[in-house]
Amino acid sequence: MDQALTTTTETAVAIPAQALDLFNLSAFKDAYHIAGILAKSQLIPKAFQGNVTDCIIAMEMAQRIGAGVFAVMQSLYIVHGKPGWSATFIIGALNACGRFAPLRFDITEPTETAVNGKKIIDRVCTAWTIEKGTGERLEGPPVSIEMAHREGWFDKSGSKWQTMPELMLRYRAATFFGRLYAPDVLMGMRTAEELVDAPLPNDPDIEATIGKSDLNARFGGKETIDAETGEIVAPPADRQAQHRQQPQQTPPPPEDPGPQEEPQGQTVDAAEKDQITSEIPPKVKAFMREINAATKGGSIAVDTWRAKHHNRVANALGGTETAQFKQVMEYADDTFKGMLEAEADQNKGGKSNGSLF
Repeated sequence: MDQALTTTTETAVAIPAQALDLFNLSAFKDAYHIAGILAKSQLIPKAFQGNVTDCIIAMEMAQRIGAGVFAVMQSLYIVHGKPGWSATFIIGALNACGRFAPLRFDITEPTETAVNGKKIIDRVCTAWTIEKGTGERLEGPPVSIEMAHREGWFDKSGSKWQTMPELMLRYRAATFFGRLYAPDVLMGMRTAEELVDAPLPNDPDIEATIGKSDLNARFGGKETIDAETGEIVAPPADRQAQHRQQPQQTPPPPEDPGPQEEPQGQTVDAAEKDQITSEIPPKVKAFMREINAATKGGSIAVDTWRAKHHNRVANALGGTETAQFKQVMEYADDTFKGMLEAEADQNKGGKSNGSLF
């Protein structure tokens, strides 16, 4: 039976497919400026607020697949440290890419079967569409409830396969279709739902049923797989042998960090000391000196400092609503604007080719 899955997504609102060349200095500055504006919005997801670098990545991804920046931000999820698309975004992106008719699904009637001696009600779903260029019917790999049981997706605590299996069948079938026929749209990324079902950190294509002990067995017991990071680490016996081979050294006494008012490795010249008067609170003064030191790298370095240290400044000065925090951020904003104006004056007569939109 043919069934269409209707999705509500902003993916259809696509931006022009113009390359964002991050290795072009002029284009990068334009991108950084736009990303800085986006990062200040309260409408974008929390993960992007105040995070200029991630906003730039989202902009580049949006242009690469011809989607809206806001749609990309809203549809990216971090699961076990890896980014993944929402399944609805993938369906919308496939429908909007222009290569296929709207994605549809064939789903079989319920049948009874057994998995590991346990009786289950099985259904099989296949995503399909018509390729516009050839008129050919394209079918993705079938996905079934039996597969969800055998792969370990179904029995996970809180799994949506238990409460809404028909929807999960369609989501997973659409994902498999996209990975097979439009991998450029998925950009090699998995869905958030897949990352939840099979959260192995290092190899996204390893079967979800392989556990820590199975991975260790594959290496003959010579190495151990860290369950949290997926890294190969030496077993305890090897670590002890390594420790015996290395001469014991008395650890040096911890260095006295001294006053934290001025960051180490940064010098403040006389003009800067005159600029930062003694009336300013010491902690605010220290942050201002950091900003002054960042100006040596130009406006991008100042804006990077502002985005990178936003939370650190807030924690040090009692939150984002305090007068001292606002004083530091205003100083950073004014410094950034001043650097931009100075750089614009230096580049007068040159034509920027880095326009994004």
